[in-house]
Amino acid sequence: MVIMTLFLAFLACAPNYLDVPVKTVGVGYDPEEVGPSPTPYGGVVEYSWVNFAGGGLSLALMQLGSFDEVGPGMSGFAPPYAAVYGFSYLFTEKLAAADSLGGVTSVPPEAEDSCYTTFEASGPIGSFKTVDVGDYMELVTEDGSGGLRLDRYPEQYASDPRDAFAYYNKFELWSQNPIYGLYPGDSEKISKMGEILVRGATFPSGERVTYRFPGGMVPQYAPLGSIPVPSSVVESTELRVPQLPGGVSLEWTGPRYDSIGETTEAGGAHSTCLAFSADAAKEPQGPGDCAAAMSAQADAGQMYTGPWDTDDGQVSFRWEPSENPDEFVSIAVRFLGPVDRDDPNYQAELVSEPIPKSVKGEWNGRRGESVPDEEPPDGTRSPTACEEEGAYGFDPRYLDGAGELITAMRGDPFHNMAEVTCRMKDDGEFALTEAMVADALAYARAHGSEGVVFYFGRSTEAEVEVPDAMDNYGNRKVITPIKVASRAIDIGRFWFEE
Repeated sequence: MVIMTLFLAFLACAPNYLDVPVKTVGVGYDPEEVGPSPTPYGGVVEYSWVNFAGGGLSLALMQLGSFDEVGPGMSGFAPPYAAVYGFSYLFTEKLAAADSLGGVTSVPPEAEDSCYTTFEASGPIGSFKTVDVGDYMELVTEDGSGGLRLDRYPEQYASDPRDAFAYYNKFELWSQNPIYGLYPGDSEKISKMGEILVRGATFPSGERVTYRFPGGMVPQYAPLGSIPVPSSVVESTELRVPQLPGGVSLEWTGPRYDSIGETTEAGGAHSTCLAFSADAAKEPQGPGDCAAAMSAQADAGQMYTGPWDTDDGQVSFRWEPSENPDEFVSIAVRFLGPVDRDDPNYQAELVSEPIPKSVKGEWNGRRGESVPDEEPPDGTRSPTACEEEGAYGFDPRYLDGAGELITAMRGDPFHNMAEVTCRMKDDGEFALTEAMVADALAYARAHGSEGVVFYFGRSTEAEVEVPDAMDNYGNRKVITPIKVASRAIDIGRFWFEE
């Protein structure tokens, strides 16, 4: 009895673990949900085409460090606002669920027409060492006219490499077809000039690519592994790049929003194409109407209505099925955490700039009419080279005229608060329901989520053999297979305001 009393007293002092968002990898929070298997891999490579199909989206949603809204104001971009992104880690040890680390979107479940939910998602738990395979790795077509080369970071190791960490990364604008130029041959005649590849297709959709690297060695004392031989010493594995999503339409009954979340229509049946802007002239009757490029696109990207705002609690996605049996279709709905305005990522060095007297006089002359009936505010700007350092504060570029977060900053793009990921049958139709996202929605509302984005697309995956690695102690490590995935993704934003 004394032992039992002491045991109960000990339990009474234990902390409450009910709200701790930790679970076994591959097991859903709901007993009926099963996520992807926690297969051990020696590395991951992701090769993705990403189309910013709407407003309020930034490159940070590709895990890049730019928070400006993608659109006409971004130099070098034109509709469709698509980019190609490659990312890779290789490890000296196989890690369970290594494919959950990094990447544009989450790993879909293995079963068709199934979903799973994650909360506060992160990569594999524990320490690991990365592997250097040379200055670059690449996925390239047989003729070399398409693919992507990922550069190693760091490009050059520091003189003291004891804190070195290696990964591979590349961001490119989308080029659908290779571009060739002419060069002089033996003859001066134009008809005798030869062709030379100027720029390859950065995402050769539907074609096969081979993963390869030259091999590399790391500096002495660097806490890294290496593969000192090229990938060609083992049998190569090809991966077919998925087709682009093509024409995709969304249908719902309920409100419709503009690019900043204002209600434009309070109800009714609606449809739109999954594209940067909607066709104001007519609504699509199906995905076939969305396959062709629009004649003109507005400067403001469109906002989508989530299933939590519709009359029947669902949004229907329709698309044209693929004939490639290796592809699968998935969607991920991601609830973004609140923006921490003290986060250094969102801070800027600012100095106060008093309002000019002429502007202040004109403002005061119009108070209560065309300007607010209050004192005119002073401004801020970046300090010049000759000025003393300013104070750091939340970057005003991320605020609108009313002091509220701009649409692209509604939700911290680096804080994946809750996410629902579904894999669908490639039969051309899927209804995303409020019930599917209910657990994530409840968690997001309880923890102050400020935004929701979704990722719809096609994927192909392959397990690739690589040569054995060598760790920093000279030990041989078998890290085969690594996971190589290629995805073609449309990103959109559901309006979400609590």
